[in-house]
Amino acid sequence: DAFPGDAELARYAAIVGLDAGAEELVNRVLPLLEREPAGRLIAFRHYANEGRWTEVERLFAEARAVAPASEIAVIEAIGGLAALKTSGQDLAAGLGALLGEVSEDPRAAIVVASAARTAELEDMEDEAFEKARRLLTPDSHIARRLMVARHAVRRAEWSVVADALDG
Repeated sequence: DAFPGDAELARYAAIVGLDAGAEELVNRVLPLLEREPAGRLIAFRHYANEGRWTEVERLFAEARAVAPASEIAVIEAIGGLAALKTSGQDLAAGLGALLGEVSEDPRAAIVVASAARTAELEDMEDEAFEKARRLLTPDSHIARRLMVARHAVRRAEWSVVADALDG
């Protein structure tokens, strides 16, 4: 109700809501978001954060089509995770296959590491996290560094946090 017909304002509110963890706000503006391509990308991210894998899978192609090139690897990793979660396939094997597709963006490896951690697949989490660390370079963008650092915080690996942020 707060943004009747104003998809652009709803998109900005959703971005702030996602970053602030205000899921209730994001849920309120989702109907407006799904009316336009950029909004569907935000909805895709929101559904992924909530583990609503059927919705992620539904929006994957559209999210990939409108995402900036710098975000494609992460979108593909999330889309692959959604397909895996909805398929009923063996999670460990599927995460291994997803990790094998990660070639340059450490954030995609962190998507795998986070899913493995949630599923208590410690060896897979370790493998994905190490790959993410290896993919960080001195020229890595801060978004890549932050995602690796955030996962390192979850693992209480403080020296990795410092290394990831020291770019």
